[in-house]
Amino acid sequence: MIATISKDEKINILFNTPWIKSVIEKKCKVIIKINLAGLPEKNHPRTDSQLLENVIHFFLDMGFMITICESADGYLSMNLCSIGLDWMTQSKFIQIIDLDEQEYFNVDTNGQKISIPNYLKTNDLKISIPCTSKRENMLFTNNIKNFFGATPRV
Repeated sequence: MIATISKDEKINILFNTPWIKSVIEKKCKVIIKINLAGLPEKNHPRTDSQLLENVIHFFLDMGFMITICESADGYLSMNLCSIGLDWMTQSKFIQIIDLDEQEYFNVDTNGQKISIPNYLKTNDLKISIPCTSKRENMLFTNNIKNFFGATPRV
């Protein structure tokens, strides 16, 4: 499911579907894949920090343990701190996982090896918070790879 909201709407609107409600009621593991491999810069936006905070608080308020993940070459915690989200790195209810530091399995697709982190198989609910791109002919980042396949390692 791909869902969107405007900045004026409440986060819980995103999770108001029968399937997601059933997952939430079970208090399953939640992993949130963000786009923060590097710091935001002109023409290279990243996951919106306020949106991320709102989603995190939505699940924390319900008593969930949360994992935030991204492939950031070992710099994910530093990147979160650099955009003012250092409280997340210190919370005992939030785990920060840099996918570049995790074991992975390979999938062969048409002769192309695609590496997918094993960790992505351990959670029941995966939420991607991608960002829109200002680059010509681009709309979404490849954050969607969580559901449709990862980009190859070179």
